Amino acid sequence: MSLNASKTVVTEDLTPDAFRFLDGPQGDAVVRIMKLDDVDAPALKLFIAVNSSGALLTSDALPDPFPAIDITKLPHTFSLMDEGGSLAMQLDTLVNQ
Repeated sequence: MSLNASKTVVTEDLTPDAFRFLDGPQGDAVVRIMKLDDVDAPALKLFIAVNSSGALLTSDALPDPFPAIDITKLPHTFSLMDEGGSLAMQLDTLVNQ
């Protein structure tokens, strides 16, 4: 799977803090087409959301490094959707390679 240049990243330094990453069609005027095995998949959508009680972000800027804290201990969603349905997941392990 590859990502295009029109993905969306949203950060909100609120209570709760939120980090969202979206790619694929979002119902706006921007054309976002992801690829699967180098083939256009126009219905494919990627959504990642991480929320915390306020410990994730110190401002609305992108966190550096990301994740700045242990994402496996925070409420989060990772989903991949297309016309056939959706697959929702959560991370339980992160490693640096």
